[in-house]
Amino acid sequence: MKRLTIVALLVAVGASGVALAVAADTVPFLRYSFDAGKDAPKLFYDAYRPIESGSSAEVAIVLIHGWGGHVRTLLPIFTKALSARAGSEERTPYVIAPQFPRRKTIASNKEPEDGRAVWCDSWSSEARHPDQMGSASDDWRGGGDANGTSFSSYDYIDAIFAKFAGRTKYPNLRKVVLAGFSAGGQFAGRYAATGKGIVRDGVKVVYIAMSPSTEFRFDPDQPWLYGLKGRPRYSAALTDDEIMKNLCSRRVWRGCGSLDILGRPKTSLDMTPPAVAQGANRYERFRNFERYLDKYPEWKKQVSFHVFEGIAHKEDLCYPDPALLDFVFE
Repeated sequence: MKRLTIVALLVAVGASGVALAVAADTVPFLRYSFDAGKDAPKLFYDAYRPIESGSSAEVAIVLIHGWGGHVRTLLPIFTKALSARAGSEERTPYVIAPQFPRRKTIASNKEPEDGRAVWCDSWSSEARHPDQMGSASDDWRGGGDANGTSFSSYDYIDAIFAKFAGRTKYPNLRKVVLAGFSAGGQFAGRYAATGKGIVRDGVKVVYIAMSPSTEFRFDPDQPWLYGLKGRPRYSAALTDDEIMKNLCSRRVWRGCGSLDILGRPKTSLDMTPPAVAQGANRYERFRNFERYLDKYPEWKKQVSFHVFEGIAHKEDLCYPDPALLDFVFE
């Protein structure tokens, strides 16, 4: 079997151990443990080979999972599309995806309590819709801390970017893409607003935020994730001006399916009051957000909006879209 230069770091909540094969088709994605240092709890990821092995690729993609934590079926579909679009093994992006599990998903997947990073411990019950409880302080989608520690989901992204900064192991890297769909889209969009977003000189960091349940708005009276109020430790010290500077300088590609109009129980659509104020469903919120940015022309210059015609809440149909692939390779 010919090996591709694709490393897919999956955000799949429900990892079961190191170097566990989870792939389909011809690319064997294995499970590894990521060392972020600083006494951080261990983080699992699924990849074709360890991030420490490096890559000669020009583009790296950090792939963020949705609320359910699984992108295993997406990986072979997306990597196949990337390889076909690249046209050669050398130009195929290196894809990575960290896991940000909740305790409920660990239990439902019969995972061990092994000291791994876990989020949403403040959510004592999930009998109601998950967005109706818990605090921003440990919500992985917005940069909350793991396990009551002082190490957030966004700190792990910064640590992954630091791995890419090594010129010896990533000599040709020119671009890093942080991409997410649904809850992963919330993650990518909020990180674009508050994350450090730094790899090294000459490496551009861009973002793909697709079909999020809600959009971050520059509103001082709305709680994080919907606005600026009550941000978690990672971003608490940022000023509003610093956040706006990020938004006006970071390239974000946004997409949503024209048929992404279903709510609960079909999809885990946030129906809290600040969410409903953004629109009745994901597609309506997507369109309303596009109009909202008219108030911020410099911010809007950095954002592209794309409609996946005839597609509902289906990440496996969105990631291979030619317009998305064009953005990855541009």
